[in-house]
Amino acid sequence: MAPRLSVKKCLIILALAAAAAIAGFLSVAGAGRGRSSSSSPARRLSNGLAAERARMAMARAASPTVERELDAARAAIRRAARRRRHGDLAGGEGRSSSNVSSAKWLSFFGDADHARLERVYRNPRRSTGGSRSYVEMERRFKVYVYEEGEPPIAHEGPCKNIYAVEGRFIEELELMAPPLGGVRTWDPARAHALFLPLSVSQMVQLAYRPLSYDLSPLRAIVADYVAVVASRHRFWNRSAGADHFMLSCHDWASTNHFFPLFFQRKIFSQHQMISIQISKRVQIINSVHTPSVQRDSISGFPTFRVQRLIGPHASRGHPELYANAIRALCNANTSEGFRPDKDVSIPEINLYDGDMPPELLSPAPPPPRPFLAFFAGGRHGHVRDLLLRHWKGRDPAVFPVYEYDLPSIPVSVSGDGDTDAGGEGGNPYYWYMRRSRFCLCPSGHEVASPRVVEAIHAGCVPVVVADGYAPPFADVLRWEAFSVAVAVADVPRLRELLERIPAPEVERLRDGVRLVKRHFMLHQPPERLDMFHMILHSVWLRRLNLRLNSH
Repeated sequence: MAPRLSVKKCLIILALAAAAAIAGFLSVAGAGRGRSSSSSPARRLSNGLAAERARMAMARAASPTVERELDAARAAIRRAARRRRHGDLAGGEGRSSSNVSSAKWLSFFGDADHARLERVYRNPRRSTGGSRSYVEMERRFKVYVYEEGEPPIAHEGPCKNIYAVEGRFIEELELMAPPLGGVRTWDPARAHALFLPLSVSQMVQLAYRPLSYDLSPLRAIVADYVAVVASRHRFWNRSAGADHFMLSCHDWASTNHFFPLFFQRKIFSQHQMISIQISKRVQIINSVHTPSVQRDSISGFPTFRVQRLIGPHASRGHPELYANAIRALCNANTSEGFRPDKDVSIPEINLYDGDMPPELLSPAPPPPRPFLAFFAGGRHGHVRDLLLRHWKGRDPAVFPVYEYDLPSIPVSVSGDGDTDAGGEGGNPYYWYMRRSRFCLCPSGHEVASPRVVEAIHAGCVPVVVADGYAPPFADVLRWEAFSVAVAVADVPRLRELLERIPAPEVERLRDGVRLVKRHFMLHQPPERLDMFHMILHSVWLRRLNLRLNSH
């Protein structure tokens, strides 16, 4: 005899069915109404009630194959770390095994000797710093690119100028075609991470009205897009977006705000009951950067207080996207909501005509480099203003600091046959960079600066003058081995600090620049260990640090 349902349970089932019907209608109608319906709290609540049972089922149906592959990758990385540790401690036969491991490691990262690589790579024969995590990425990592959306806002982005990384990354993923798709898969059930191919730069070009300061159109586009993929696919709802990622180089900041850490479990889950656990004990990566946070309480729940929230601002259009998804950002400012344990810092690069300037692609002039440090640029933001007020024009012969007023450099001055001199149509900006030991890279309106990549290509040690900046690929690279970090408060002492660095240490830093240059290069098609693959590797590490448990 079948068990009888109580009146209360029957009413709950009927209410859920009615909510599902209403939410289905609202989702269809809302797609045609555009942004006004997408941001409606009533619609969000209706969708949450309607999707309750479906999401529970989807969470239980989380792909076991994907999670098994991730577990296998984690185990392989840990085994490699254990073997290396045991080899370091063992003598005789164990040392021989260690030497074999070292040989594999050396061949992976290039021809540099052991000591040089040890300086540049973080734990180079262990965990994230060694080749094991990268090899596991090449073997296993699959990314699904959502097909929803239309160009130019989705599926393409700028491939020139300061936001070029955004467009180039989207383009490279879009150009991958079956059956040789590389990291890309066309089966979302096989994907370890799912990519939202939105271009914030294109949104700003097309949807933002200059000087209106109204960012609601950008938020609406993001909210609508996430709503569409969540309604058509089960994957967003399975993880509340935690295994999804977006990428942007556009900078948008907001005002003080309280943002609850419990968003993914409390605000949405009280209606949607997502069966998800984000395990903090996987520990494949341990970020060396910790955001500056303050614990507060709203109704007894822990919260993040951040000084200003980065978005890009558009990512706040959907709370799950902001709270849970991996955001790959150029403007990786920990004081503005960037979370290094979850988000990815990517390099900013300025491709004026779509390619690196030829002056930075030619071999560097031979030493010595006559200039201690160099900067030229405008007063964008308080850091640059401070730098120019203290150092502009004080000693052009040794410490040249200019504000857009670089002098022309006649060819005869170079004395080495270098063709990038400004007097013959070259760019004096790069002429100075290639003859300076240090290149000053102060933050502008935001912390990221394309000068960092330009300095690396010029063989010049980047001096990062910023507070709260989480540099790219810091899970793998020791930035202290090829750059100098200077706090904004120390700008008045900048020359003194640089002059105190001994000449042998300067040469070690420049050697580090040469070793890491390959990671800051863009190729078409992408090449192993270049910028495109290093960005993917950073996403892969954060996906490894996330475990989705179904119940």
